[in-house]
Amino acid sequence: MEDLTTSLIVIACTALAIVLIFYLTRRAKRQKMAQIQALAVQQGWGFEQVRQKLISGYRLIGKNWMMESMIIA
Repeated sequence: MEDLTTSLIVIACTALAIVLIFYLTRRAKRQKMAQIQALAVQQGWGFEQVRQKLISGYRLIGKNWMMESMIIA
């Protein structure tokens, strides 16, 4: 019975760690996008977030230029 309890505690802690990692990475990604969008608004640039089936990222658009940062899966 002791082994079962120990195993369940280890499984629960591992699951909690995994959920925490996903939560923190998602929060960091949202904060990064908000900072980039705020910078674009502050500088007067256009900001376009790209979300397609296999592509995600963003575009910053100025008067004579455009910068893209894309991740292709």
